Order: sequence, then structure tokens, then C-alpha cells
Amino acid sequence: MKGHIRADTHRHSINAAKEAVVMRFVRDYHQVAKQIAKRQWRLLFETGATNKRKNDDKDLNPLIGAAPVQMARFQVAEQIDGWWANRANEFRAARYRMCTHNLL
Repeated sequence: MKGHIRADTHRHSINAAKEAVVMRFVRDYHQVAKQIAKRQWRLLFETGATNKRKNDDKDLNPLIGAAPVQMARFQVAEQIDGWWANRANEFRAARYRMCTHNLL
């Protein structure tokens, strides 16, 4: 089963109203994360780094709450940092290949 994700169905006691609340929160969280991503990308291009501690998104707190906004900010910043680190590693590897190729 390597490479497969198992998704079992589980019985739950959620009613339609609760399910609607959860789904609305997930949609709102996704929208907040997209807004935070725009700010973090701009910060990356202007300063050269993201800042997950930069609390400039208080305007988003009324949408989903302060704690979820902070969690989204941390997740977005880490995702961007990981992507940025992968591009740096690819550049480093390409530069290494070019240098070793010239030596041969």
C-alpha cells in the first residue's frame, strides 16, 4: 500500500447546521490564508525574507479569529520559506554542476 492514502468513512454526529459552520470556517480560512500569502510574498520581495511574527493582519481577525489568523500566518510563511529554500538548493546544485563540468 505504499503511496496510497487510506480514507475511511467514519460515523459522526454532526448535523447539517454544524457542518455548514465548519465548511464556512474552512472557506474563510482559505481566503484569509490567500490574503496573508500576498502580504508575505510582498515582504519576501521587498526585504528578502518572510516574517511569520509580523502581526500586520489584525484586520483579518474579525473574519476567523485571532488564533486562526496567527496559525495561517505561520503556515503560509513556512510554506513560502520551504519553497524559497528549495529554489536556493536547486540554484546551488546547478552552480555546482556548472563548476564541476568546467573542471573536467
